[in-house]
Amino acid sequence: MSNTFPTALQIDTALDAHKASNMPTPEHLPAIIDVIEHSIGTTPIYRACNTLPMRNKPSDQDLSTIPRLYETDEISAKNKIIHHHYFLGSCDWYMCEYSPEERLFFGYTILNNDFQNAEWGYTSLDELLDLRFNGIEVDRDLHWKPIPFSQIERIHPK
Repeated sequence: MSNTFPTALQIDTALDAHKASNMPTPEHLPAIIDVIEHSIGTTPIYRACNTLPMRNKPSDQDLSTIPRLYETDEISAKNKIIHHHYFLGSCDWYMCEYSPEERLFFGYTILNNDFQNAEWGYTSLDELLDLRFNGIEVDRDLHWKPIPFSQIERIHPK
């Protein structure tokens, strides 16, 4: 990033390129980046938002209420109790088991509202804590109450 603001000509050139093609060429990108950084990207608040930890990170006590990995193997998927729900935009993670040693969940994941490819699998707590999209972190649903998988309305609408 340069120490000076972009010139009006740089801004106009970048905006004209965007209007004309909807896809600026590489030589226009420095001016666009400067506009963005000078308007929001260099503020301390914006930088801090990209590095802050999850605001509602689960405590060890919260995590201790979830059955350990493989403890619910004998329970059918529809009857597994979902203890935690995490979300980011149109992505959801429903957690039914947890290993404190590995910091690993087992649960059901829906990415980008893609129900057809949603699946059961393992998710790292540390990866959830670090995941950001445009400075927005994964959020833990603080109002979530443990319920059987078959009762999650987003997955099984009534």
